[in-house]
Amino acid sequence: MSPVRGVAMWKIPSAALVGRYIGETEKNLVRIFEQARQTGWVLFFDEADALFGRRNGVNVHNSRYTNQELSYLLRRAGQYRGAVIVSTQAKPYIGGHLRRLIDEIVEFS
Repeated sequence: MSPVRGVAMWKIPSAALVGRYIGETEKNLVRIFEQARQTGWVLFFDEADALFGRRNGVNVHNSRYTNQELSYLLRRAGQYRGAVIVSTQAKPYIGGHLRRLIDEIVEFS
């Protein structure tokens, strides 16, 4: 947790989020959102690209699960009463259903 102008922020690196086995990432997200619900922190998911299926070494079968994980993250973020920030370089892959789950997209060049 690091304070940002009087607001408590929890920076969550993708390495702490993504599990090796199917279902492990969702369990990590449940734990994170439960802790955040109790504290009211702003959540900052750093380098969330790890949840996108269009990364190196991910085949079509696994990409289905990574898209489910991203969708789960965005649904939980929508239910969270605090602010959630997700950083990614994979904007071109956000479309359709996933795009509807996002309130704002801010681009930095």
